[in-house]
Amino acid sequence: MDKLATLSQAAELVRDGDVLAISGSFFESVPMALIREVIRQGKRDLKIIVSAHGIAVDILVGAGCVREVSGAYIGFEGYGLAPNFRRAVEQGTLEFNESACFAISSGLRAAAWGLPFLPIKGLFGSDLLLRHAEYKPYTWDGEEVMLVPALKPTVALVHGRRADSAGNVQIAGAGWDEVIAEAADRVIVTVEEIVPEEEIRRTPERTTFPGFLTTAVAEAPYGAHPAGSPGLYDFDEAHVLEYLEAGKTSDGFRSYLNRYVYEAPTHDQYLEAAGGVKRIFALRI
Repeated sequence: MDKLATLSQAAELVRDGDVLAISGSFFESVPMALIREVIRQGKRDLKIIVSAHGIAVDILVGAGCVREVSGAYIGFEGYGLAPNFRRAVEQGTLEFNESACFAISSGLRAAAWGLPFLPIKGLFGSDLLLRHAEYKPYTWDGEEVMLVPALKPTVALVHGRRADSAGNVQIAGAGWDEVIAEAADRVIVTVEEIVPEEEIRRTPERTTFPGFLTTAVAEAPYGAHPAGSPGLYDFDEAHVLEYLEAGKTSDGFRSYLNRYVYEAPTHDQYLEAAGGVKRIFALRI
């Protein structure tokens, strides 16, 4: 079954009020081209589930697309905090359900496996238990564990290395992409390259998840920018610093959005605005 879509068609599968799980990490394999298209289409009232993430969550929050985030840490690692996320939490316009990375990943894994919960060894003595009445201690054979309920996303947004038209996806680098793909009702994928099915079949051990999980797949070279893609290109430090500088104020961030999202209505136009061929090719590994 052909799962190919344009970037615009793929983003249309995200509906107002959806619960999104987002692939990648701070600066690696983030579906940024897809996220920018979600912003262009004006999606609203989204809920986001992530473990630890950065620009993907921050730009969606800054664009007014999100009303709730469940996560452990939203920031830019050594480059500082996430400006839009922090501003929204401080102003009370965003609900943040803080938890721990392992609790969130376990909740998603429970959803992927069709279970109501998973037991974990952790969270005991943490103030997080004051915020999460749904986490239940349980004693099994004399040993205490914490029962973490399933976290069910309606949509997984994923960026991968390559895929075929049937949506068999291969992703390089560490991640939880197969977990969120199994947990979500709809799986929307962008990849650096669409290849023939025979190419995927030559290396089946590299296939992260099969096509029957994929709802739509769109080709988006450099689609993780300003994050990187393992083995292909590095993250764009200069652009990240530009983003953080712009994000210091609401007006500065609005100017960033205008330049790189609204006034660059296609992925190709975004790449041109971000420095063009010469700048983008300089990031190749």
